[in-house]
Parts: sequence; C-alpha cells; structure tokens
Amino acid sequence: MTTPLITTPSAGGENRITSGMSVYPVGSGAPLHSHNCDEHVTVLEGDAEVWVDGEVTKLERFDTTYVPSPSPTCSATWETRRCASCGCTPRAT
Repeated sequence: MTTPLITTPSAGGENRITSGMSVYPVGSGAPLHSHNCDEHVTVLEGDAEVWVDGEVTKLERFDTTYVPSPSPTCSATWETRRCASCGCTPRAT
C-alpha cells in the first residue's frame, strides 16, 4: 500500500515530484519495474533487499537507495518484520 505524501492541493498546485510511503508485509515487495526519472527510497522501518540493475543490496532502517533512470529495480522484505519506505521521484509532466 502506498500513501501519497505530497499532493497537488497541499503543494498549492505546484508539486513537481511524486512522494509517498509504502508498507510491505513480510515476504512481499515491489515487482520489477523502471521509471523515466531517477528515484530514491529510504527504509523507515524493517529490513529489505533491493535489486537494482542486477545487484542485490540488503537494507536496514534509514538506509537509502538511489536508482538512476531507467535502471530496472525491485524490492522484497525479509526477516520477520514488515518494511515501510518513503520514496521520491520527479512527477511526470
């Protein structure tokens, strides 16, 4: 589940980024995907693994990823805790 953190009304109609918080149950995550812009994601709670352009990195609380466009990426939670993360990408125009 992803909750938007910056919305057009809260930004006075001027938001140029997409920002949200996602929560993943144990054993789930984001499927393989890519963006037409760079992306960063910070783990707020729990542990996860992220696959970026063929390289797997284990992440813990407050670790941050940087994914350059158009690198393919996906993530999965591991251990026994859910993972909550916050990410930001430029908004599509």
